Amino acid sequence: MKTWGVVCGLLSGAILSAMLGSMQSCGDVYDVGPEGQLFKMSAGSTPDAPLVRGAPQRWDEAFPRFPGLDRWAHAGDRLMQTRTTAGLWVLEIQMQKVELMKGEESILLARDGHVRFWATILGVSLFPLIAWGIAAVWVLTLRPPPNRE
Repeated sequence: MKTWGVVCGLLSGAILSAMLGSMQSCGDVYDVGPEGQLFKMSAGSTPDAPLVRGAPQRWDEAFPRFPGLDRWAHAGDRLMQTRTTAGLWVLEIQMQKVELMKGEESILLARDGHVRFWATILGVSLFPLIAWGIAAVWVLTLRPPPNRE
């Protein structure tokens, strides 16, 4: 029984390592125009090139998980959106973060999916240990008592 506990512990550690190793993050930068329009910024062809303002975008299309974000932004503000994904095989989870910047100062931070993201990673990685614990209790309670004669 102890051997299976060690095996399940190693399996849980391997699943956790794989989930954390599969994490990827990407981000977008948006600029707020003088009349409250939202512009997606894109990088130039070289790494040190300045950001170039793109075509105007709708607030509800750019930030569907953050309704009402446009009420907090003013002309000249910058929004930085970060999406982080992780997953194995058919399981893929995602969390998002939007940070509203006024100059170099962060004035608003909004998150979506962080609790679900980390709870899923923890639950999936702990599943083998939980299953082993249930099996161990089941086997120990159903085992006949030792014969004492």
